[in-house]
Amino acid sequence: MSEELLLWRDFNVSLVAASAGLLGLLFVALSIHVRALSARGNAELRAVARTVFLGYVVSLAIGFLALVPQSLSAFGYELVAVILAAALPFTAAARSGLRATGVGYDRRVTVLQFVAGFALFAV
Repeated sequence: MSEELLLWRDFNVSLVAASAGLLGLLFVALSIHVRALSARGNAELRAVARTVFLGYVVSLAIGFLALVPQSLSAFGYELVAVILAAALPFTAAARSGLRATGVGYDRRVTVLQFVAGFALFAV
């Protein structure tokens, strides 16, 4: 394992644990409110839920990949592949979320959420 990745092992274990826990809590919250999510007028709410879910899955994948014994360059290639693979569903969710209306969110809040998400992907 790369020495640089080994130094970040504790952080990556914490990242995986936190992401898995938050993903489980999100699943429970979405299961409880499935009727509100499936309502026809709540497309914006579904898009926000999709992007939050995707963010947790991406952070879980990054943490898992960082824990795999490998070189730093191999981890970099895998990281780029994960980000590129996640960009397509995130873009689709952002497009549907920005087109939707009816939830009662202020449009500026929704735009800010998706812009922040794209900025995090870019970083």
